[in-house]
Amino acid sequence: MHAAEFIHVSKTYPIRGGLDRLFRNPFRRESLVALSDVSFSVDSGEVVALLGPNGSGKSTALKILASLILPTAGIARIEGRDTSKESLATRGRIGYCMAEERSFYFRLSGRQNLRFFGKLRGLSDARIERDIDDLAALLALDEVDERFMTYSTGTRQKLSVARSLMGDQPVLLLDEPTRGLDPYTSSLFLERLRLIASTGKTVILASHDLGAVDRIADRLIFLHKGEMLAEGSSEEVLNRFDVPSEIELEVAGAKEGWTAPLKEVPGIDLVEEKSAPGEGASRCRIVLGGGGIEPDELLRLLRGRFRTVSRLSLRKGSLEELYKRFSRGEET
Repeated sequence: MHAAEFIHVSKTYPIRGGLDRLFRNPFRRESLVALSDVSFSVDSGEVVALLGPNGSGKSTALKILASLILPTAGIARIEGRDTSKESLATRGRIGYCMAEERSFYFRLSGRQNLRFFGKLRGLSDARIERDIDDLAALLALDEVDERFMTYSTGTRQKLSVARSLMGDQPVLLLDEPTRGLDPYTSSLFLERLRLIASTGKTVILASHDLGAVDRIADRLIFLHKGEMLAEGSSEEVLNRFDVPSEIELEVAGAKEGWTAPLKEVPGIDLVEEKSAPGEGASRCRIVLGGGGIEPDELLRLLRGRFRTVSRLSLRKGSLEELYKRFSRGEET
């Protein structure tokens, strides 16, 4: 039995227009596709990250698993239970952190809010206080005893993360959990997630913090416009889209036309000069394509050809480059 599962899940929202659209096309029904026939499963002990540009369906997928919205088609399950039919049972098994938090009580302090939600989960008073103190220290939530209405956006996100980690829920659903956190706090929190997963719990998160995701996730699921385009390790996802490697080369004392021979090397797609000869060290960016010379072999060739190399670095395909491609509309 999987800890969480999507089976051919789709979600559409009707688009309601004004009276002019109604009169022009009274029988036309338009809809927005948030998810389209998405299937995946997550097992206990896994950390899985949902990736994709804004509007790709990440938050919708988490909301369906949390039984906050119903799928239009397909089945979502938590520990084998259908989230549409057994929402009370499945909600008791998850910790959920929303990207946009509106469910706290503004006139209560952070501690009072966490006590309230801890009671709803059936936690003892001692366990609630222990969790609050532990999570406040982990997340640097120094304002835990101040009113929620005074919190900044980042502090509100910290409280949402703290609430999701209270208790002993086996499945954590986290939507942009590090949004608003400083780098140090974010790093501590991500380390905690890895530790949580090592105890057999399941973590599913959506995040634009690509470096952090790549560091802690066992598996990535890449969504775009509601469709699941790739699944696997970061290397497998990048290979699916054939994101090219790049080399940054800097040479001292280069002469006019120094990059011309590089353009004839098989496997090099682009050689872009960053500075002209005579302006100190000359720089260029080399983009590798499929086939031809291997990156390591090219590095050796460059060191041998240019005796005055002052900088030579290889950057393999990255998730950042993948995001840029989809943001520019270069879909593969």
